[in-house]
Amino acid sequence: MQKNPRAMFIITLLLIVSLAGCIHRRPHHGPRHPGPSGHAPAPPPASARHPDLYISEFKLTPAVPVKGQPVHVRIGVYNQGTAPAGPFTVKWWAGENYPNPACAWNIDRMNARGGRILTCTYAGYPSRYSRINTRVKADTGNTVNESAEGNNVRKKRIRVVRP
Repeated sequence: MQKNPRAMFIITLLLIVSLAGCIHRRPHHGPRHPGPSGHAPAPPPASARHPDLYISEFKLTPAVPVKGQPVHVRIGVYNQGTAPAGPFTVKWWAGENYPNPACAWNIDRMNARGGRILTCTYAGYPSRYSRINTRVKADTGNTVNESAEGNNVRKKRIRVVRP
């Protein structure tokens, strides 16, 4: 019987690698990415888990509002963190420098990896603007201890035209 040099090389290489401890076999029903011990890494402790809210969607209809005509606002808020969030408030300002929000929503709770679509109808811009920034913010009272606080605001530059 003739020996196959390529097969012998592969068997030898597998034996060396196996003896060096570089191959970890995962248990039949175990994790896909085992750690050095062959077991799944432990989830982070509850004290290390935090919510992380951000604005996932921000849409005005019509996209170019008309002075004095209603504007439909659609806001998506998502918790990309590892813990639930709540309670918190989401607010939308028709103009970023307007003193009061045009719409506000109170959210009791949002699960980790969960989100909500929020809508309202704004009565209409009081005048035309060649450009104005509109703004939405999640957790306006900073009541949620998040892993990243800097991603709660989203702005959109729009213009408002004459009727």
